[in-house]
Amino acid sequence: MTIENTLLTNIKLIFSKKGYNLAFNYHIQTNRKDQLKGALLFAIYFTISLLIISFIAGDVMNINFLLIFFSFCTVPLSIVMNFDGKFTDKYEDDGYNAEVVGLNYYLVPLFVMAGIVAGIYFQNVVDGLAMILPLVFPLILMLHRMETFSDKSRYEYSEMKMPIGPGYVPIIYGTISIIIGICITSSTVRMIGHYPLGVVIISICIALGIQSLFLFPDKINKVLPFDLRTKNGLIFMIILGVILYVMVNI
Repeated sequence: MTIENTLLTNIKLIFSKKGYNLAFNYHIQTNRKDQLKGALLFAIYFTISLLIISFIAGDVMNINFLLIFFSFCTVPLSIVMNFDGKFTDKYEDDGYNAEVVGLNYYLVPLFVMAGIVAGIYFQNVVDGLAMILPLVFPLILMLHRMETFSDKSRYEYSEMKMPIGPGYVPIIYGTISIIIGICITSSTVRMIGHYPLGVVIISICIALGIQSLFLFPDKINKVLPFDLRTKNGLIFMIILGVILYVMVNI
């Protein structure tokens, strides 16, 4: 195989379902080569996600997105290195649960650190909180909704375990909620000190409620004429997220 073909194959792997599965299940791979490949893919996805979130947050907060991105990277590597031994064995039988725990373990410390850096940069505690709340809220809420964001959501349970679709994919629902939160919740938190406290609290609650639309897909699923656990259902939620993003940025 030529160098060009090898490079093309690896690029295709990044955007494939196989690559996604390798990245978020690398810790349970028995083949050492697959473990290394999966860890590298996870690092690529992780970096791309942070860059996207940093760019959007930087645009909303009107600061250089690289400042936010590099602040994410100030958390000691030991936090990342210790992940496998503490959580993966417990959740290795449920890939989606492992994904939720992994996202919390990796991202919550990173986002909190980024908020602290932003607060110091602006010399304003409110700005730091405006960054931390919309980023951390969805992840922690997903951690308390593990039953929903689990591998069970991919199956229709009756007499037999029948696959129904991708289910409630944690990284997709969490990312949409975070992006919407950066646009809405951050702005409402910055109302602190400029509007009556009651108005601020109500506004923040409404903003968090909008973010939560993507964190309670099982509840929304009960009132829709189609199933959100299917591929079409997932596409519907992604489109809904895009529409909300466009609406709040008009």
